[in-house]
Amino acid sequence: MRVCNQKLNKYNFNIGDIRGFLIFSVVILSFMYLYFLQSSIFSIVEREKVSKEISATNAKVSILEADYITIKSSINIETADRLGFSEDFDNINFANISDGSVKGGLSYVNNEI
Repeated sequence: MRVCNQKLNKYNFNIGDIRGFLIFSVVILSFMYLYFLQSSIFSIVEREKVSKEISATNAKVSILEADYITIKSSINIETADRLGFSEDFDNINFANISDGSVKGGLSYVNNEI
């Protein structure tokens, strides 16, 4: 024991200072451990809560998708006529390659895209 004290005292270290530093380090590391433990527990609780919210939202989306498919399958020509839509193919113009005309086609003039 005396050899150890002589080696430490050779570099002007005090055994009490070393013990104090070690105790201080253990206290700081303990607080850091508790902080990180608390943070991880909080994150786990939040993850569970968000998982439940996602499940509820997915259920709502599934219901809306089923309603959409039901409504989409119920629409036909007769329903469109009742709602005021009409089939008027005379006003539709297509680009013609042989004429080189694009009469009534798409135009880039005043395009807002």
